[in-house]
Amino acid sequence: MEDRIKENNLTEESEPRFEQASNGVSFREIALNKEAHKEKDDELTKLKTKRSDDYAMIIVSLILAVIGIIFLLLSFRYNTLKERVFVPSSLPFILSMISLSSGLGLFIWGNIRLLRHIRGIKNFYRLKGTSKDE
Repeated sequence: MEDRIKENNLTEESEPRFEQASNGVSFREIALNKEAHKEKDDELTKLKTKRSDDYAMIIVSLILAVIGIIFLLLSFRYNTLKERVFVPSSLPFILSMISLSSGLGLFIWGNIRLLRHIRGIKNFYRLKGTSKDE
C-alpha cells in the first residue's frame, strides 16, 4: 500500500477507507451480524422442521390406533353355538395390544414434543420482537 501511495503521490488521508461502511460500522461487524442472523434463522428452520416431524408422529400414532381397533374387533371369534366370544390368546388380540400401546406411546410423545417445539418457536419470535407465527 505504501508503494501505491508513493507511486500516485497520495497521502493516507486521501485513500478511501475500505475497512468501514458508510454508517461507521466496520465490515467485520456487519459480517458477524449477518452470521448471527443466519444462525438464528437456521435455528428457527430446525424448530419448524421438528414441529412438522411431530405432526407426522401424531398422524402415525392415530393410524396405529385405528389398526389396533381393527385387530381388537378381529379377536372376537364365533364358537360352535354361533356366539361371539372374546379370545385373549389369539394373534389378532396380541397384535391389537401391541398396535394400541405403540400408538398411545407415540401420540403422547408426539404431543409433548410438539408443545415443546411450538413453545420454542413462540419464544424465538418473542425474543426477536415480531409476532409472526408460521
